[in-house]
Amino acid sequence: MKISDLYPSKFIKADDLMGQRHRLTIMSVTVEEISDSERKPVLRFMRKEKGLVLNKTNATHLAGAFGDDTIQWQGMLVELVAMPTTFNGKPVQGIVCMPVLEVPDAATPTAAPADPFAAYQQQDAQQRGQFQQPGPATVKGPVEQELDALAEKIDAAEQAPADNGFEEIPF
Repeated sequence: MKISDLYPSKFIKADDLMGQRHRLTIMSVTVEEISDSERKPVLRFMRKEKGLVLNKTNATHLAGAFGDDTIQWQGMLVELVAMPTTFNGKPVQGIVCMPVLEVPDAATPTAAPADPFAAYQQQDAQQRGQFQQPGPATVKGPVEQELDALAEKIDAAEQAPADNGFEEIPF
């Protein structure tokens, strides 16, 4: 019997990574109570129960890659890996959270950004009754299409081949 099984943590620990790298998609960043007197930012991930308490070093690296506003971090990929470090002068295993910056494939064309003025004009025309929604109710608007594309991107990024060093470990 393991004591850690009797008193599970709601936060990811270095041991949870089991010596493997893990590529995860950020769902949100919240400020949570870590102990009775301490509140810290916590990364929450898609399809994972446990969150990662962000230390200043990890938070600074992510802000440098994804921007200072944590709202912009949603949907971004990170890799978690346990690394040796020191805490209060003692050697321990810590978690390094590295941003994954995908380089677009030159052969794959990228979609042109949506025209916000055109979207406004369409919304205005709908409100005045001058716009008829094309096709049946299954036609998706730009927001739904963007969400579907993001979900497909997340699924593709998280479905790594077996030979890439990533292993699915529940935490």
